[in-house]
Amino acid sequence: MRVPFKFVGYCDESEDETSLVITCVFARAADWTVAVRPWQALLTKYGMPEFHAEHCEHRKGFWETWSDPSERLSVARQFLDLIIANRLPFPTVYATGVDLRCFKDIAAPMIREAHPGKRLDAPWLLAFHQVLTGMLEAQRFTNNTLGTVER
Repeated sequence: MRVPFKFVGYCDESEDETSLVITCVFARAADWTVAVRPWQALLTKYGMPEFHAEHCEHRKGFWETWSDPSERLSVARQFLDLIIANRLPFPTVYATGVDLRCFKDIAAPMIREAHPGKRLDAPWLLAFHQVLTGMLEAQRFTNNTLGTVER
């Protein structure tokens, strides 16, 4: 009997007046600790409750006292390196961006027209939909192409 993989993931978004970006990392549940363990070790090393690139860039929260941009960049780079060098199979990082001006002028009216009375015209919904579509396609490929079984 073939059983589909179970996936675990983490998503985060950043937004300013011009754009919205959502990035997600996901893996098979059985492999999740491969991704999480080094990330947790870096959080512990710096005494961080969590890492948000936007907070690092704009000196918010944990980063308020870090005045040297090169120090912040060095730490941020360590987190990015973990994502780039992960040992997880298949594409495990998905990201999408939305130009908020184009969304407001073009996509939002089209969404409202296609789904009257529903509140589906938020840019983060479009971005998250794109990320989930990519993740589901990877899961479909994994399950169908490799015919794998996860217990």
